[in-house]
Amino acid sequence: MNEEALKDAYGLFTNTGYNGTQDEFYTLLSDNAEAFADSYGLFKSSGYNGSEDDYRELLGLKKKDSSQLQDAVAQKVSRDTPSTSDPS
Repeated sequence: MNEEALKDAYGLFTNTGYNGTQDEFYTLLSDNAEAFADSYGLFKSSGYNGSEDDYRELLGLKKKDSSQLQDAVAQKVSRDTPSTSDPS
C-alpha cells in the first residue's frame, strides 16, 4: 500500500463531502464498488493514468475474495457448457 496515495485519494474524496475517517474510507473502497469507482475517477482526474486494477493495487485494497471468484467461474462454466436441449 502506498500511504501517500491513500492520503491523497482520501483528501480528494473528502473534498466532495465525505466526512468519514481515513480508515473508514479505506474500508468503504474495499466494500463498495461504486465508492471505489468514484474515488478512482477523482484520482484519475487529478492526473493518475493507471488502470482501476493499478489503483486498487496502489491503495493495497483486497482482491476479490474466493467466493466471488467461485461465482465468476461458475457463471463462465454455465455459459460455456453446451445446452442439453441442443438437438444433435
